[in-house]
Amino acid sequence: LLMEETLLLQVTETFPNEVTVKTICVDIYEVTQKKYQSIMGDNPSHFKGVPSRPVDNVTWLQAKTFCNKMGKRLPTEWEWENATGSQNSKSYYWGNKFNAEFAWFNGNSSSRTNPVGQKKPNSFGLYDMVGNVWEWTDSGEDNIKYLRGGSWNSFASGMRISERRRSDPSFKSSTYGFRCVQ
Repeated sequence: LLMEETLLLQVTETFPNEVTVKTICVDIYEVTQKKYQSIMGDNPSHFKGVPSRPVDNVTWLQAKTFCNKMGKRLPTEWEWENATGSQNSKSYYWGNKFNAEFAWFNGNSSSRTNPVGQKKPNSFGLYDMVGNVWEWTDSGEDNIKYLRGGSWNSFASGMRISERRRSDPSFKSSTYGFRCVQ
């Protein structure tokens, strides 16, 4: 179901002797506290009080459960990286020099999450693909999952598209959130 909160994207996966092109719908924004609470009945966030902030302090399983209840799923790392709109030669999806107009990070976040959609979007129209909260992906093994995108407390150098964080899927942090795909 394509809604105004999602964007239709074609992603290409390249493997030795194989190229796969598929279409996915990506949420335009990270899941907000308001949306999470309306579906899950609670708000686990550390930074409460502004419903348009991304939900934070969620485990991988909580993120996966939310996406499933919405008829969606977490993106793979490859899908997440494709959704940034970055070309492999760029450090950031907007270019090779950090630009605070695109991301909440430790230099402008006031040491907390901020409402989604306040920074410039990427070339596809997706907001907060880096900064605000690290985003859980469905990549990794049972005991290790990967997050992408940096957060409100990351340094500018940690906002590169190639940055990834390993985490136990049961771990939660005020820097961890997510967006869904389908």
